[in-house]
Amino acid sequence: TYAEEQEEASAQALGQERQRTIDALEEAARMKEKFFAAMTHELRTPLNGIIGLSDGLINGSFGDLPSRVKDRLGTIKLSGYRLCSLINDILDAASLNNSSLRLVDEDVPLPAVCEHVMHLTKAVLKKDVEFRFHMAEDVPTIRGDTGRIKQILHNLLGNAAKFTWAGHVGLDLSLDPSRANVLIAVSDSGVGIEEEQLGKIWGAFNQGSAG
Repeated sequence: TYAEEQEEASAQALGQERQRTIDALEEAARMKEKFFAAMTHELRTPLNGIIGLSDGLINGSFGDLPSRVKDRLGTIKLSGYRLCSLINDILDAASLNNSSLRLVDEDVPLPAVCEHVMHLTKAVLKKDVEFRFHMAEDVPTIRGDTGRIKQILHNLLGNAAKFTWAGHVGLDLSLDPSRANVLIAVSDSGVGIEEEQLGKIWGAFNQGSAG
């Protein structure tokens, strides 16, 4: 009947419109991923030059330099690494949205990783804050993605130090009671988070008062 034909045509048009919407969203996601990939590449290129030149100056490739100058160059180099880490965060955010983030399965020497990240955080911030690292004696090598673990530690330690004007930032490495899992705990003596804000910390773009 005419009514049935109209209903079928309407359903067909609706299906076509839905498919066009899906195609447009998928294309937008692809364009966004390409943009982030191109942007991070363009940002990494000059940063790698800064890091490489700083490293060459520190190692004496261009002649010997005073210790105080090498210290300043070391800070520039570490700051470059930190900025590279932030750029990686941007790219990862895009990858997570598109479900295309890849992880590496490898041996991770956690003590060395933790010490490296803590040293980097301390050198970059240059604040009157004591950094404490405590590790249990029997922490084993674990399997995981070294780069991602460094990235998480950078963010946790950086955030802890950012809101700690004086006092300490701590990093503890231990085993849980079952001895089946490694525990990493970051602590600080900073302003903390108000109780009513705790439920919001996993949301996007939320930040408590800095006191």
